[in-house]
Amino acid sequence: MRGVAYDPVFRAKLMALHQQGVPLTTLSVQFGVAREVLGRWWTRYQAEDLRGLQPHSRRPQRSPHRIAAAIERPIL
Repeated sequence: MRGVAYDPVFRAKLMALHQQGVPLTTLSVQFGVAREVLGRWWTRYQAEDLRGLQPHSRRPQRSPHRIAAAIERPIL
């Protein structure tokens, strides 16, 4: 498993605490969330408000090495 999908309400709570002046490093230690993850959430929160705290898909946007459908059909 790659990571934990934290609840958006939990994310919003942490962002509210940071907005009140609590450093991200302190929040990281206190709540057990990686500092890098908190930084990513903060950036998205500033750009998109609460909508930015919704979990994002980790699926790739494109697959450049995918076999073309015309080649795949005869193989299947």
